[in-house]
Amino acid sequence: MKAEMTKGRAPSRIGRVRLHARAWREVVQRHQLLLLVICLAIVPILLPFTSLAILILVFGLFAAAFNVLYGYAGNPVAWARSAFRHRCLQLRGYWSSASG
Repeated sequence: MKAEMTKGRAPSRIGRVRLHARAWREVVQRHQLLLLVICLAIVPILLPFTSLAILILVFGLFAAAFNVLYGYAGNPVAWARSAFRHRCLQLRGYWSSASG
């Protein structure tokens, strides 16, 4: 009964906003490289100081590189902790090294 009542009505404002957001998301996903190039071209124009714009871009590049490195290598603290524990076990004689 409820489906019949809403059949002729226009979608609510929330429904329209969701459809609009989904359409924008699809456009952004389809044209990611173009949007990146446009943003990189506009940033130095919008900021009055070129050095500030370049600094923002450099830090953004550093953040992206760190994100990739952290994603592939994992948490560096975990690697250091495991190396420390391995060395402690070697010194106590619980773990023999392969070379010696």
